Amino acid sequence: MNDCHPAAVPGSGIAIYDRTQTAALLDFAELVEAVAVAAAELDAGVIRSPERLVVPLGAGAVMLSMPAAAQDIAIHKLVNVHPDNKRRGLPAIHGAVTVCDTATGQVRCMLDDPEVTGRRTAAVSLLAIRQLLPQPPQHILLIGTGTQARYHVQALHALYPQAQVWVQARTPDAAARFCASHRSLHGGLQPRGGAAPAMDVVITLTTSTEPVYDEAPRLTAW
Repeated sequence: MNDCHPAAVPGSGIAIYDRTQTAALLDFAELVEAVAVAAAELDAGVIRSPERLVVPLGAGAVMLSMPAAAQDIAIHKLVNVHPDNKRRGLPAIHGAVTVCDTATGQVRCMLDDPEVTGRRTAAVSLLAIRQLLPQPPQHILLIGTGTQARYHVQALHALYPQAQVWVQARTPDAAARFCASHRSLHGGLQPRGGAAPAMDVVITLTTSTEPVYDEAPRLTAW
């Protein structure tokens, strides 16, 4: 984990990490390992994580309350999702993750939720690749060009910098724009075209309600 200097609530001892500082704390390689441990502990019943509470806020917006507790820390993820914020020039998701000491209940720090969520989701995808693929991937397809696509590009560069990452969007121009604006995050980033090879991994990063991938699966020799 990298060093950073968070703000603090005066007199409380609670460290508050903004988005940049939260990102500095969540190295992708370390995060994949942490997610693997958390998944095993959840399966074993060591981590308690009840179903999230959804509170409507009107106009399609919701507040999501997601607590969880392990033996050492407990967290509360509180998120507001406002799909119409795009019209206002604002992010759709706002929120914070509060981290507490399980033994005492003392609040230790607060993290930026959109950054935690983006990195956590990408880390889960990379953990799945590690668990399900018998060798490191050489060709990876990302379907979608939104925020999660950017986090996945960052994560793939951290763990698989030699892999070729192909991008598929609603239109070829949208895929080309995404690759051009994010190639600094991963040098092997290309829009998918007719000459693209068979993919080792396909990651769908879209909220589309229509099918976005219809190719037949390939059998892999283990």
